[in-house]
Amino acid sequence: MLAVAALAIKLEDGGPVIFRQRRVGLGGEVFDCLKLRSMVPDAEKSGRAR
Repeated sequence: MLAVAALAIKLEDGGPVIFRQRRVGLGGEVFDCLKLRSMVPDAEKSGRAR
């Protein structure tokens, strides 16, 4: 199922499928979180919510 979602994202606009976010966890420890992209790349660049 994950592969189908990744393929659909790639075919939709050719952009990256996965993006990395830095998160702060328990005790202030920073970690990287890998996520499937659900919006267009740089969607928040304009400063407006979509």
